[in-house]
Amino acid sequence: MKCYELAPVGNPVSFTPLNAGYEEIFPGQAFFVDSGTAALALALSAIVRQARTKQSHNPHPEVLLPAYACPDLVSAVLYAGAKPVLVDLQADTPWMDLTRVKEAISAETVALIAVNFLGIAERLSALKQITAAHGIFLIEDNAQAMNINIDSELRHNGDKAMIGDIAIMSFGRGKPVSILGGGVVYSQNTTLCEELSLLFAALPVMPFNQWAYQLKVWAYNTLLNPYIYWIPANLPFLHLGETRFSALLTVTRLDAKRIEVFVENYKRVQSGLYDKTSAIYDALQALSPASFIDLAALAGAKNPRLLRYPVLLPSKDIRDSVLKRAKEEGLGVSIMYGKPLFDFEFFSELHLQQKTSTDLVAANFANRLITLPTHCRVNKKIAARLATLIASEAG
Repeated sequence: MKCYELAPVGNPVSFTPLNAGYEEIFPGQAFFVDSGTAALALALSAIVRQARTKQSHNPHPEVLLPAYACPDLVSAVLYAGAKPVLVDLQADTPWMDLTRVKEAISAETVALIAVNFLGIAERLSALKQITAAHGIFLIEDNAQAMNINIDSELRHNGDKAMIGDIAIMSFGRGKPVSILGGGVVYSQNTTLCEELSLLFAALPVMPFNQWAYQLKVWAYNTLLNPYIYWIPANLPFLHLGETRFSALLTVTRLDAKRIEVFVENYKRVQSGLYDKTSAIYDALQALSPASFIDLAALAGAKNPRLLRYPVLLPSKDIRDSVLKRAKEEGLGVSIMYGKPLFDFEFFSELHLQQKTSTDLVAANFANRLITLPTHCRVNKKIAARLATLIASEAG
């Protein structure tokens, strides 16, 4: 066995509380809670409350989300007392099919969750036109975003004006800005901020023990060493990297100390200190022409900053072959969630939306997707090896 394995994602966490505010980071008002899932749940709770104020006849609110996404989105929707409605993807992209979005909207729909997939932002302008026309809220899910103020068609002249009505970010393990837990919901919508303030005021504060937290940070940073990470990575009972559904039961406020730690880590990440996306990009570009789809091109920049580098391979068999060989060499390759939401057991067990014959694109996407690491331990040699491995299998 090779005693070396890169983690699929994760940069060191700095425990240096910064005496600087977060106000310059987020547009509008920000509310910090104990996880990204909790942040989304709080956002959805505010939306559901607002919708019920306007439409007392709507006892069963629905929320649209992509069919390929993290099960935590479903947890947040259920916590808010709403029903998740899955929308299939546009072929060869992580984006929701706009036609299917329109078809999925009903009288019960109150919100649409637009997921920023690994740093590849959804088409927020197009989705905003749809949601505005139907009087529903647009949520920007930036749990995987390296930069919440993307300088593209999503932002205007680099300012912080939001397109979505409300947005969330996660600070959990393996997130772009990680402090090993926590999240934030922020908005420039006055009405939603009033609802958020009422909900937030009723939440208990998350307890904080500085010594226990510092030990946790030290352990996490140590395990990121590939000469150590291979040990837990090869213990099946730890289920590292597996995607599981967990019901959200409580939401608490994040303590002030961890908010200070977040600001420090945010500034480190935004400086580009850890990002190795360009190394993967350059290695893959050298293979052109090739039979895989480089999804980073969807980000609209030559070297976008990505949490992981997503590639669509020609088939599931080829994807599995690449994954097997990469695992043998400890290269930190991952398949993310592995399947669309409607194929997880919990989805049918909870009697949620039924899978239909048209739900094909998300499954195809899940079967062909592979992600490459972009964290600080990736170098040009590793990037070249990853590119060569993909080229040899994909032809």
